[in-house]
Amino acid sequence: MLGALIDDAIRRHGGRAALVGDGGVLAYASLHALADALATALRQAGAGPDAPVAVRVSNDPLDFVALLAAWRVGAVAVPMHRQAPPGALAAILRVA
Repeated sequence: MLGALIDDAIRRHGGRAALVGDGGVLAYASLHALADALATALRQAGAGPDAPVAVRVSNDPLDFVALLAAWRVGAVAVPMHRQAPPGALAAILRVA
């Protein structure tokens, strides 16, 4: 459902700003293209329905691209702070 709402917004607002952050401005059309490309790469790497996909986040517009790509392949996005120590990330992924 969330994916369908986002896809509808992308169709309606193509060139308008979807996300604004320290990393810059990302238009809806760019969000769509980047998320589709990453979703393809995730599928090729074996990600699919209900599979956990680690997404390292730090409040950057591209973080949302990774979340959207994971959702598009039906995976479960597991957000983790980009600065978390490697041991914490490994522990989270073992449980996920």
